[in-house]
Amino acid sequence: MLIYDRNSKGKPIVKPLLINEQIRVPIVLLIDETGASIGQISRNEALSIAEERGYDLVEVSPQVTPPVCKLLDYGKLKYEETRAERKARANQKTIDIKEIRIGVKISEHDLLLKINQAKKFIEKGNKVRVSVKMKGREQAFPDKAYALIEQIISQTDSKPEQSPSRAGNQISVTIN
Repeated sequence: MLIYDRNSKGKPIVKPLLINEQIRVPIVLLIDETGASIGQISRNEALSIAEERGYDLVEVSPQVTPPVCKLLDYGKLKYEETRAERKARANQKTIDIKEIRIGVKISEHDLLLKINQAKKFIEKGNKVRVSVKMKGREQAFPDKAYALIEQIISQTDSKPEQSPSRAGNQISVTIN
């Protein structure tokens, strides 16, 4: 059972469910294993009913008065929760950012290899960061680096997330 707290910044706080002897309230609203309501009975009576039927008494809703308790197989409940979490984790898709670094004086053939590499990354569903590094006097002519980036964007048939940005001697853009 996930409980969200205002101070947890959107992250769930997992509070363990109270079971059997951990429940301390004198009167509970009991729901049986089929989901039918038995009614308000004492905690001791509910524990004896749970023991007779071979289930655990689990407090599912502690914030109401009287607290709602249900007859459940607690071990099976925990197993199904962990199984659902594993399944959700397995179905999660992670997007990696791959980086391609080139210089302003790159040859035409090397540029084609880098473009093909970027296309493969994009087909796999990854984002690609293209970085053009300028050395020495190349920094005085950033137009060549911007032109290289535009050429890569047009040949990979992709869209940049933002316009190319310059940071020191490097111009970079992320495409997908």
